[in-house]
Amino acid sequence: MILKIWHYASKFEWPLGWGMSCILILGWMNMTAFADASGILSYQQLVSQAEKIPVMIKEKMLERSRIPDPHWRKDACLACHTKEPVEGAAPLKVKMDRTCLYCHLKEDHVVIHPVNLTADKIMRSRLSADFRKKLSGDNKTNCLTCHNILIQCKKKATLMRLSNKPFLRGGYFSTRTGFCYQCHDKGAYKKLNPHDQISDKGVLNNEKCLICHIKVPQQHTGLPSAATNLHLDSNREEICLNCHRWQPHPGGNMTFFSGGKPPNHLVVPSQTILARLNEMTRKNNIGMPLEPGTGRVYCATCHNPHERGVIKNASLAKGADEKKRLRSKQICINCHEK
Repeated sequence: MILKIWHYASKFEWPLGWGMSCILILGWMNMTAFADASGILSYQQLVSQAEKIPVMIKEKMLERSRIPDPHWRKDACLACHTKEPVEGAAPLKVKMDRTCLYCHLKEDHVVIHPVNLTADKIMRSRLSADFRKKLSGDNKTNCLTCHNILIQCKKKATLMRLSNKPFLRGGYFSTRTGFCYQCHDKGAYKKLNPHDQISDKGVLNNEKCLICHIKVPQQHTGLPSAATNLHLDSNREEICLNCHRWQPHPGGNMTFFSGGKPPNHLVVPSQTILARLNEMTRKNNIGMPLEPGTGRVYCATCHNPHERGVIKNASLAKGADEKKRLRSKQICINCHEK
């Protein structure tokens, strides 16, 4: 391969030929250093090359599901640090916020809470000293404002890992909104129910639609799931997870499984499962949509997020306002044999 590159570049006159050959060879060597990462590189290799993960994802060399999680592990310090940290000396590869973006893609986190927002004087007055000193110099939020990353480095952190896995600053919090009120005025907010979509007079509340949708979908019976213009085109479950904590849950982490690893339902169903799903949905006249573009099972496959009366298609309307919003009472048998 190197000889082919050299032969191609040598057709150009000096110094262009030499310069081009060096650039092409170095580029080829750098890319092959982690080629086929999704099938070859181990967890430790991915951790030690964490700074390359954004490129691997962009070049489709690494599936997002294989991004390593270095948190709460004693053997993953090199994901962020240039060498094994010791007390008083823990040099980072780059600035902390940029380090986080090795693994946490910016477009994913913006749905939860964006960074670089300015905390005004009133908000800063509500903050504890611990939060205030973690604002950037211009009083803007960053990753460390909300996450106390040093918690996971403590020797006796097992209990904290169980109660505050995302190491939220000031945690443990019994509710998610309890953390929000470390910055935001609790009195200015009341609980929002995005599923309350129709007024008592039967009028659709368009503002509720825009919590999940980019624009209000048309209410006709043949609307395909792909045309609903959600804020996320893929990984649609992330919209639901902003409000719904999914433990325990068939799609999440249920610790009573062997090894604490439950079956992952948020995947593309096998041909056998897909055939049964198609058969049962036809038989029971029920709509169980898969994620457009990927064909994955996602939250709305089993749960209907809409209020009764919003969806006009009879099969897709099933489950609205039912217990847990399940599209059928025996939801599992639509995919699985008894």
